[in-house]
Amino acid sequence: MSFTIKTKGIQKTIDCLKKFTSDKPSTVVHTLGQLGQQIAQDYVPVETGDLRANIKYNYLDDTRCEVVADTPYAKFVEYGTGVRGKNSPHPETQWEYDVNQHGDKGWWYYDTKQGRFRWTKGQTSKHFMYDTRKKLESMFSKIANEVYKK
Repeated sequence: MSFTIKTKGIQKTIDCLKKFTSDKPSTVVHTLGQLGQQIAQDYVPVETGDLRANIKYNYLDDTRCEVVADTPYAKFVEYGTGVRGKNSPHPETQWEYDVNQHGDKGWWYYDTKQGRFRWTKGQTSKHFMYDTRKKLESMFSKIANEVYKK
């Protein structure tokens, strides 16, 4: 008894399986990126809306994406500043607070958007990106399971 295996049919099946499995990781990454952007926009404090509008996600490859808060002052909102930031620090950093040693006397600065001088002792850490990461970590298994069930 003889039989023939047609490699063309097997290759077609292999190609279909590769396609089926290869789009799953990128779907998970895109889903996490989109959710991360949305969550960060929900978590960020809003004064002018500029920071919220500049939170985006970038797809890097099938295993990585990044959520980016793309304004020059995003890091100061995330980590905090001055003595207020020092008294309410970011949960996960070696950020240097009150670098100009203003202490409790605070400092004046010119707010270009409001066109006036303002006084501050700094601001507490808002850690909206840190909180976004923690939320995504808690959602990862559920999202991956949903994608792979399809």
